[in-house]
Amino acid sequence: MGNASETQERPQPRDSDTRGIRRFRDAADQPVQAAHEMMEKGADAVTQTANTLADVTRHAANQGEDVVRSGLCTFAGAQPLANASYAHGRRVVDIDVPLVAAYYTQLGRGFLQIQQSYFDVLRRSMEVAEVQRDLYRNAVTATIEATRTVLQSAAQVAQSAGQPLQGRG
Repeated sequence: MGNASETQERPQPRDSDTRGIRRFRDAADQPVQAAHEMMEKGADAVTQTANTLADVTRHAANQGEDVVRSGLCTFAGAQPLANASYAHGRRVVDIDVPLVAAYYTQLGRGFLQIQQSYFDVLRRSMEVAEVQRDLYRNAVTATIEATRTVLQSAAQVAQSAGQPLQGRG
């Protein structure tokens, strides 16, 4: 019974006191709730980043695997071609050395013939140029001679025309 009497003796909170306590509790809970929301948003962002990173890593790994597979296929496809080319080259060197030597000898002779023909064309061009030079020199010399003759004739005409004037003076 002592409990009942103690409960009765305790003062009962008034409405205004209860509202103040609630306000105080609400004010104290706001930063806690805000921190809780920020932690949830941060956790969501970390989760989203981790998922994106995992997707990018998976995608890069898949592309790398595709590239390696493609390279191996290309190498495998090129190997027979390389072997065949090597074998053909080896056969040419082993079997056809005299044939190759004859081929290059004939090719060298052909280049010498082309060179000789080119020098012949140059020589003929030089001969034509010499003939043209001689023709030009003769034409210029003839023009100079003709001009000198005309000038001498003009001088004689001028002298003849001036004689009657000299006799008057």
